[in-house]
Amino acid sequence: MFKNEIYLLAAATALIVIILSLMLIYLVYRKTFEIKTRAQIEQMKKELEPKLLTYVMEQKWASALRVDSKVKKRALEELLSSLASVLQGEELTRNVARIADHQLSGYYKTELKSRLWSTRMNALFHIDIFSISSLEKDILVLLHSRRPSAEERHHCYRILASFNYHGLIELISNDPDGVSEFEYRHILYRINRNQYDQMVLSFYKFNDALKYAILDCIGMQKRLEYTPFLESVAEHTSGECKIRALKALISVGHVKDVNKYLILSKSREWQERMLAAKMFGVVRDKSLIQTLVELMHDQSWWVRFQAGSSIRKYPDGEKTLLSIYQNDSDPYARDMAWEWVNEGDGYTFDNNGLV
Repeated sequence: MFKNEIYLLAAATALIVIILSLMLIYLVYRKTFEIKTRAQIEQMKKELEPKLLTYVMEQKWASALRVDSKVKKRALEELLSSLASVLQGEELTRNVARIADHQLSGYYKTELKSRLWSTRMNALFHIDIFSISSLEKDILVLLHSRRPSAEERHHCYRILASFNYHGLIELISNDPDGVSEFEYRHILYRINRNQYDQMVLSFYKFNDALKYAILDCIGMQKRLEYTPFLESVAEHTSGECKIRALKALISVGHVKDVNKYLILSKSREWQERMLAAKMFGVVRDKSLIQTLVELMHDQSWWVRFQAGSSIRKYPDGEKTLLSIYQNDSDPYARDMAWEWVNEGDGYTFDNNGLV
């Protein structure tokens, strides 16, 4: 009985040793193969680089630039990626895109059909970098032929936005699993004026995440032409949508009639009162000073803080804040005035005034 246990233990040990040895052999082989492949790629890059630069810089097509193996494709891919990251100028960027389209589009078309997620994502990454618009249909096939991952779908949407694909709005607004505000913003950063116009026309049909992303992007990109749209949204909506529209108007830095927003200073929502104070600091209309002084007495610290910030932006803002500090009976307003005057460039004061 004891001998049988020893034999079983020895057999198990031998099996483990064999398995570990095979794994070691595989890892050594794989590492050796990777080192060899990397050396081949680096050598090929040295051979391709002069020919590639000749075309990109001088637009002289090098007939010897034949990319007919996977190693050559990898080498060209790395060279083009490096060029795309450093080159400036529309013509040079177009030349890089032409080479990638001519030499690598077939390679990426095959990779998009791979069963490996990492391979498909790598293809999408480089299609995006090189703007290979000839693969638009293949990207649509990837979206519709099977169940792609969320990462693939979102990357496809970003690429299609860059290609100005006409059906993009329908795709992103009807995504089966939904798209986050963050991803929507990445997509919207790339769309053109025509697509923006379509978004604005269909705004109220969209889900909240897409609505918020549209408003945020208009503000962050300071699209002045959509000011009437933002004002309409701010006037006819409530809650978060209204807040986002007001923030966008403030970022754009222009409103048609600031007096329309005076009512916000009396809003029940402290966020709206705070945004009113911020807007009045952007517009800098002297008639708004008294409203800002009143907001310095608001029950919300954030509203008082923003009112003080806005007052300080006016030509005589420091004097107004000093007057509040010295003469106002509200201790909270006085504290905020003290804070903002001492935030001034080179300004400080004591009970006797500015020093």
